[in-house]
Amino acid sequence: EEATPLLGLVLDVVQPVLVGLALGGDDRARGLVRSALDADDTAVRAHAARRLVRLYPAGSVEPQLIAAQSRHADVRLAAITQLASAFELARGPAADSAAPEPADPGASGTAATSSSPSSGSSGSSAIAAITDALVAALGSEHADLRLRAAVALARRGNSLGIDVLGGFLRSDDHAEE
Repeated sequence: EEATPLLGLVLDVVQPVLVGLALGGDDRARGLVRSALDADDTAVRAHAARRLVRLYPAGSVEPQLIAAQSRHADVRLAAITQLASAFELARGPAADSAAPEPADPGASGTAATSSSPSSGSSGSSAIAAITDALVAALGSEHADLRLRAAVALARRGNSLGIDVLGGFLRSDDHAEE
């Protein structure tokens, strides 16, 4: 019970102060905001992911790339979902008729709001970084994370996730889905 007021203090006071310091150029504060993605408490991790977005320019996928490396699957899944949405949006108007799954509407500053990960040379490096994160997610121990990454790669014409998709088709656990 006593952890609740402390958690409220961390979420309402400590993290905003750290973000303010990080925006002012304090690298230690920036590191603390990043490290909160690996906190033991789910609420702290989710709050940190929302705060991390504020440390980067609008439309940047960098916060999601960082979150995709968290030691916690919930943070990685949210980040991969946002990266996959940005990756699919980068397909442009020639995209097939399959609509991409929306990113978490409750998350502020999702990568899905970045409609230009493919513009210019920085866009191509963002696409390469997203591809790397999705490929890394293929090796996750969490099925939902592997599936989301494999689908995003396949929708972009990248065959690296075919084995994962095939595994889901062969799996007894998913045969009726």
